[in-house]
Order: sequence, then C-alpha cells, then structure tokens
Amino acid sequence: MKKLLNYNQTEHHSFEENVIGHTIDILKKAQTELKNQGVETSFTLEQLSKGNFTEIFNSYHKKECKKQNSKFILSKYLDLCGFTDKVLQELEQTYKKLIDKPHTFYSVNNSFYKTCGYGGFNITAAHKEALKKAPKLKEYKVFDFLTIKGNNYDISVSDEFYKLYAVNSKQIDLINNIDTYITSCRNLGLEYKSTLEPIKKYIKDLERDLSKYELNFDNILIIQ
Repeated sequence: MKKLLNYNQTEHHSFEENVIGHTIDILKKAQTELKNQGVETSFTLEQLSKGNFTEIFNSYHKKECKKQNSKFILSKYLDLCGFTDKVLQELEQTYKKLIDKPHTFYSVNNSFYKTCGYGGFNITAAHKEALKKAPKLKEYKVFDFLTIKGNNYDISVSDEFYKLYAVNSKQIDLINNIDTYITSCRNLGLEYKSTLEPIKKYIKDLERDLSKYELNFDNILIIQ
C-alpha cells in the first residue's frame, strides 16, 4: 500500500541540470578550448568523456611539433605558437571530480530516510527505528544517469528519488483524518490557534484562515 504525498520536481530538475548537466557543460567547454588552443582535429563529447583533455592537447601538438622539425622541443614550440593547456587542466580536474563524486539514494522515500539518518536535533527514537526498515542506500555516479553517443546525450534520473509516499494504512488514515479535521474546523469558523494545537506535530505550515496547509511528512512517515 502506497500513496503519493509529494514530488519535489524543483530538486529533481536541479540535480539533472546543475549536477549531470554541468558535466556536459564541461565537455563542451573542453571542445571549445581545444580548438582555441590549436587542436584542429574535432573530438565529440563521447570521445572527450574519458576526461583526458590535456593528453589530447599534448598528443596533437607533439605530432605537429615533429612535422615542423623533429628537433623542436615541445614546450618551446607551444610558447612560440602561443598555446597552453592551463584551462584544459582546470577543466579536466573539475570534470574528474564531477564524474567520480558519489550520489546516494534510497529507492523509496529518499529524503525522509536521509533525514532519519542525519541525527539532528529533531530526530527522535521513532525516526531511528523507521530507518531500520529503509531499503539499502545505493551509490551512483554521473554516468549512471548520463549516456553520451557522439555529440548527443541523454540525462535520465528517476523521479522516484524525489517522491514521498505514505507506505501503510495508519499513515494514510492519519493524513485523511487531518484533512477532514482542518476542513471541519474551517467550516465551523474555529480559530487558527485552537485548530493547530492538536495536530501541530503533523503540520509544517497552516494558513491563518485554514484554507491551506502543508504536512510535516517526517513526523507522519515514522508511524508504523
């Protein structure tokens, strides 16, 4: 038994764009920088996905240097031509940090179980107990979510990582009862304070006119 409570679309899209998408941005910058530094051979995003930007730069210019004169020293040749791999080194370091960084997710109720594991001030024994029933925390990296073919790419991050579900009848009944209670209090013209007091543990935000409310999912999902 599951009931969808919330889908954090903003956070989902932020991860796709600012984490996975940033990886593509770095590869595109490396493409541009290689051209700026005299590398005339074109490399696709897929070819650059190994992150060996400086190796490509040096390999290309070593060949060009030998074409000019086999006795030329590469560093002198690069200075003479005004080419440098400084920016490519910076891009490479950033890129490798991005693709090596682990990202952990629970398959169900990810944000709730992570909250339970933080050990902060608001974490109770019930939260710790709920964590015992969490699915195994799995580690992912960028290329678990990113596929690159040539210059085309696809980003696919499951929306399940950003959804919250009520997972048993007690949680679902409580949510339904809270909704009925608030609606009844509003219809009866009861005051905000008297309405909130009995349910404040389960409410994150309640409008003064009782027209809208936001549930405190962390204190509902601990109910077993």
